[in-house]
Amino acid sequence: MDYLLLQILLFLILAAIVGFFIGWITRAFGFESRLLASENQWRSRHHVLQTENNQLRKEIETLKQQRNEATQVAEPQTRPAVKPTALPFRSTLELEKNNSESHHPLERLRTEISGLEGKGTTISSTDLNQRRVETGTPPIALDHPEGIADDLKVINGIGPKIESTLNSLGIFHLKQIAAFTDENIKWVNEHLQFKGRIERENWVSQAKELIENKS
Repeated sequence: MDYLLLQILLFLILAAIVGFFIGWITRAFGFESRLLASENQWRSRHHVLQTENNQLRKEIETLKQQRNEATQVAEPQTRPAVKPTALPFRSTLELEKNNSESHHPLERLRTEISGLEGKGTTISSTDLNQRRVETGTPPIALDHPEGIADDLKVINGIGPKIESTLNSLGIFHLKQIAAFTDENIKWVNEHLQFKGRIERENWVSQAKELIENKS
């Protein structure tokens, strides 16, 4: 009987030892599998973070490139410095001479007449007519416009100042400009202080065309 109990006790102790080793081995394998799974999880997360980091770097490089391009466009283009051209020195006498020569022809005519009258010299009607021919013949002028004055600025080359000068000469309508003769043009040119402008800008042709378009 005692021998049977001893054998049972030995079997129990052996079973406990075997169970302990089996449990320890199973636990070790389970820990290792959990460790591998955790490692794989961290590797996967590391790969995702690395991918996001690369994308952010690309976006930063793109933003830097766009900023540099915008800065280059915003920067004013450097222009080469223009060296001032030295104007030729002109004496006071030369300036006074040029100014005297640039006086209006009518003013020069009046000055000559006054000088001749002061000397007691008589001027023939032929000389006066010859001088008048040089300055042209005034066109038909009006004391005031016929009804509403035309807007003379519609003619290319006539601005507010020239229009005011023409009005002071009695010219208020396009038909007056369209009727200019060569002698009228000479006379008006003298008053405008822009010789040849009427011919260059074809005021007469423009006036005729505008009148035709109105009708």
